Amino acid sequence: MLAFGAVVWVKVKDAGKLDPQAIDGYFVGYDEESKGYRLYFPRRRQIAVERDVYFDKEAVIEVGDVVFEGETTQEPVNLDFSNPTVANTDATSSAPENLEKTDENVPEIAHETAPMPSQPSFIPKPRRNSLSGLPQFDPDEYGRGKARRTATRPRVDETTLIVDGDGEGEVDNVEEDDALASCFREAVYALSATGDQPNVENAINGPESNDWKSAIEAELAQIEKLGTWEFIEAPNDANIIPCRWVLRRKRNAQGEVSRYKARLVAKGFRQQFGVDYTDTFAPTVRPQTLRILLALGAANGNDIIIEQADVKNAYLNAWMHDDEIVFMEIPKFYELFRQHPEKFKQLAKSGKRVVLRLKRPLYGTKQGAHHWYEELKKILLSLHFKVSVADEATFYKVTGNDFLVLAAATDDFTIVTNSRTLSTKTKSKLNSHFELVDLGDINWLLGVSVTRNLKDKTISLGQQAYVEQILARFGLSDARPDVTPMEPGADYHFDSPSVSPTLLTPAEKTTYREMIGSLMYCATMTRPDIAFAVSMLSQFLESPRTTHLKAVKRVFCYLLGTKHLKLVLGGNTTVVGFSDADWASQRHCHSISGYAYFVGLGTISWSAKKQPIITLSSTEAEYVALTGAAKDILWIHKLLKEFSFLHNLSLPTTLYCDNQGAIRLSKDATFHSRTKHIDVHFHFIRQTITSGDVELLYIPTEKMVADIFTKSLARVKFERFRAELNVM
Repeated sequence: MLAFGAVVWVKVKDAGKLDPQAIDGYFVGYDEESKGYRLYFPRRRQIAVERDVYFDKEAVIEVGDVVFEGETTQEPVNLDFSNPTVANTDATSSAPENLEKTDENVPEIAHETAPMPSQPSFIPKPRRNSLSGLPQFDPDEYGRGKARRTATRPRVDETTLIVDGDGEGEVDNVEEDDALASCFREAVYALSATGDQPNVENAINGPESNDWKSAIEAELAQIEKLGTWEFIEAPNDANIIPCRWVLRRKRNAQGEVSRYKARLVAKGFRQQFGVDYTDTFAPTVRPQTLRILLALGAANGNDIIIEQADVKNAYLNAWMHDDEIVFMEIPKFYELFRQHPEKFKQLAKSGKRVVLRLKRPLYGTKQGAHHWYEELKKILLSLHFKVSVADEATFYKVTGNDFLVLAAATDDFTIVTNSRTLSTKTKSKLNSHFELVDLGDINWLLGVSVTRNLKDKTISLGQQAYVEQILARFGLSDARPDVTPMEPGADYHFDSPSVSPTLLTPAEKTTYREMIGSLMYCATMTRPDIAFAVSMLSQFLESPRTTHLKAVKRVFCYLLGTKHLKLVLGGNTTVVGFSDADWASQRHCHSISGYAYFVGLGTISWSAKKQPIITLSSTEAEYVALTGAAKDILWIHKLLKEFSFLHNLSLPTTLYCDNQGAIRLSKDATFHSRTKHIDVHFHFIRQTITSGDVELLYIPTEKMVADIFTKSLARVKFERFRAELNVM
């Protein structure tokens, strides 16, 4: 066995006559997927798998020899960023003196080591071609109004996870504190809910049959009350779709069964386009819109009321169009609860087929969501609401000094208003059109726990219950927590030597896709810190390897250790953005764009995306990234202008970039000869600057928050940027 930290030299393939023939690094382990060694290279700050190596078993890495990205062994150096500097390191290392005596075939060595701990990381020195006159980052002038909490290590309760001598984790007693009590109860609910959806046969014949029969009876009563269908003799060659019962136990915050829910769902995938449906589009409120509304509402303190409401059997409140003829089978076990009309009993006895013609769309029908949205829109317009241009699932109404915003996620309503009276009247009028359940002040929305702090004027969004649920689903509840979602510098491209050539089996491939889909909901709702990892691993859905499955499990392990974290919004209403790009670091050579926008203390919109083109320089990559960021801020401006009663929009919005060349390029076409190959639409950023919507400012790379969306970072830097996003 080789000692951990043994010095190793790796031969450089295709090296020129005057180029270094080898580079040095440190042995950190054996690769599980190939017959290679895992090596750490200090200057690159990267771990890679290599096979053609030479070991010096006597030379071993010493503690303190390696400085990871974002870490330092001395007090921070105060740098004046108005006078740009460059890094200068004179640290060197030497090969073993007996190298030539030991093996004559070992090539000449190119030494690369980390900076010595005793030397400063930066030595001020004028940078060539420094761009004078550009606006610089000033934290006092452009800060977001409140000091940031120092990044801390993800909390892992030692009372929750006990690691035995074999390295396996097992669940022990969990000790709650007051701050985590509510989140813990949500997790208990989610875990206990696994298996809360029995099939109808087992339900009506099991020990809870009376409860399930009552739930089915209530669903049928509601359907009949609204006149959802009519019995009819099945026409020849009619497309008759089946249906099924979906049953679920509803639980309260303590994990106890509060009620039994039954819903009749049509199997709409059997419908035929142009025969029994046409339009299907139905907008739902965007997550960014919800976060902006909650952030602005929280920042305005006690003056703003944030409530929620739910529509009972929403789809059944709409009507099918006259030209839509949908036939459905009679539900299973219908005869246990209802009697067929006498006329159709005779038809059935004569061998004729009796079916249901839907007059209202059931859940599961292709056009159900579309018709419900059209019905809701018609009702709200009749109540003098306006439809938001930026988000069609958001409606608002202004009456004198009072206003009310209603964001609809199908049948879940989020209401933001400054008048309790207006809210009560609106809900009363809506209740006259359909059955509306008033849920009071918001505390739970679309699987996200919502906690409001009136004193700090903030609102926190957490998904601990959802994280617990997906961990239990994929059997990772007892896994060992990790501190970062992805290994720093990891390369998961198919051509990478660290990626196994072994393809996943069809069953494993399905599991991999389900795991990615489960993570996407976290990444788009409350956890921007896993956005890059999910974006990266989503590129391998078609032909995932065993290495990719291992990587996605690491993301789950990271969520296990940080499931208590919440996205904190509000505090103030300052709008600011950050844009960054990682140039050609992946083997596909496409740069990675990332941006984040803040309204107040927390981020309300973010993105981690592979650029569609291959750029020729880091400046060009940053320039393309700015265009994507500019499009999003214009949408945010459009929404904020409509919500002028909540926020006084001040233009231009500050957008930070850490590449001075991209900033200069965004102002005019001075460097036309270097950019004439860039497609026209990528110059969109210039238009937003000229129109006064955006002001570009330079910020040092060390302060670029959007860096977390462009690459996998080392722990210290990752945790610092995560705290800057206000995920705490």
